[in-house]
Amino acid sequence: MHWQQNPLPELKALQKRFIRRHATQPDIPAKQHTIDAYDQLLSGSWITQEMAYV
Repeated sequence: MHWQQNPLPELKALQKRFIRRHATQPDIPAKQHTIDAYDQLLSGSWITQEMAYV
């Protein structure tokens, strides 16, 4: 098989085919965690809370 018979597409052609220029992004709401949640994470007490849900 010769690569010259089936040349690879050019980068510009691939970009034109696959890259969406004006694609809309999903609206993902940001959630601010409480300071207590960060304290639990740092102290390791989140493990006991996770076990309570199982």
